[in-house]
Amino acid sequence: MSSRVRSSRAASASKPSKQQLRPALTESEDEGELSDQEQRTKARLSARHHDMEQHTDSSAEEDVDSDADDDRAGSHAAAAAGPSSAAAARGKQSSSKKRPAGVAFKDAVSLLPADLDEAMIKRTLQQLQPRNRMQKQALLRGYRAQFSHWRLLLRQHFSLLFYGFGSKQALLEQFAQEMLTDGGVLACYGHQPGMSSKQLLQAVAGALTHRSCKGSSHSELLRMICAEPACRKLYVIVHNIDGPGLRGAEEQLWLSRLSQAPAVHLIASIDHVNAALLWDNRTAAAFKWLWLDVTSYAAYKAETSSALPILTSCKQSAAKRGAATVLSSLVSSAREVFKLLAGQQLEDPEAPGLSFPALLKLVRERFILNSEQALKSVLVEFKDHELIKLRMGPDGAEVMFVPMEPDVLRNALTEMEEGAAA
Repeated sequence: MSSRVRSSRAASASKPSKQQLRPALTESEDEGELSDQEQRTKARLSARHHDMEQHTDSSAEEDVDSDADDDRAGSHAAAAAGPSSAAAARGKQSSSKKRPAGVAFKDAVSLLPADLDEAMIKRTLQQLQPRNRMQKQALLRGYRAQFSHWRLLLRQHFSLLFYGFGSKQALLEQFAQEMLTDGGVLACYGHQPGMSSKQLLQAVAGALTHRSCKGSSHSELLRMICAEPACRKLYVIVHNIDGPGLRGAEEQLWLSRLSQAPAVHLIASIDHVNAALLWDNRTAAAFKWLWLDVTSYAAYKAETSSALPILTSCKQSAAKRGAATVLSSLVSSAREVFKLLAGQQLEDPEAPGLSFPALLKLVRERFILNSEQALKSVLVEFKDHELIKLRMGPDGAEVMFVPMEPDVLRNALTEMEEGAAA
């Protein structure tokens, strides 16, 4: 808007309004006959009032015209800059003119089509064509040229931690096939649900000792691994060491002790943006990490193969956190009842659920609760927090079940025990 228009607005704002002038014009009319001086004063005021009205109307027209000119000029400039700029200019004009004040944007879920389902999402993702293939291949060629340097770092008893956007699984497997031929290679996938440090230690101990190690504790497994000489080289590749089952402080502590075993050479990858927060200074020093950037822009197909559905993952995650929080605050008998009900469901996932008489029998056999009324009060609390739901069984009887996926339920039980111990 021009400076002339702004100055006219300021001038009009400083002058008196119509209501302020009217008393001055009609003030002396009731006195009857006016003197010559009063008549001349009245005439001057009337002329000034008439000029002010014309000036106000012309200023308003100039404001409208200048705003329209500015809008047209902005649109022409955005069109000359490109389609994206033109779209941004149109969006800015429409948002400033059409959007009423105080209207908030809807969340992303409400903007999705009503008929959107998991099958449609998978089909859409499969139809996406990869882009920039030559640039991605050039990146991989540069990383393959560093294979010999990575092997030298491993022989110096450093642990390699690969980070960067894109899947690193294929690159690390190729590195193992081409360079790590002087020892055994064990690949573990931390992104899989249910993966824990104990399972990883059992796999490492079994690969070194060639015997089953089920039932052994963390300390026993680590003792067997550290007893192996350095000449028994075993390269342990942990894809996504920041996976859901390995994010606990205790899990990382056992893995750091594993990396110090003479026969173990640790290689790991991370993808979470806050993965560096997994370790304090002492744990990171025990790992002896060397951070290597291997940004590949490759699709996370393997890492997301076992992930929860996109539209229900947030709900499942919230249910797990809510269950762990509620159960950790309950009395021990209530936690044991939930653990018993969840254990029966995990043993037979195809079963419709557990009836009240069957649950009462199990509770009494394990000396958790004695009376029927005590069990009912616990189940009522479970229902209030949506930890259990009811449905009809095949025989028409009402059965109870936990509305969680098996992997989510296992993690909820683990967090419940950790929260109760804390």
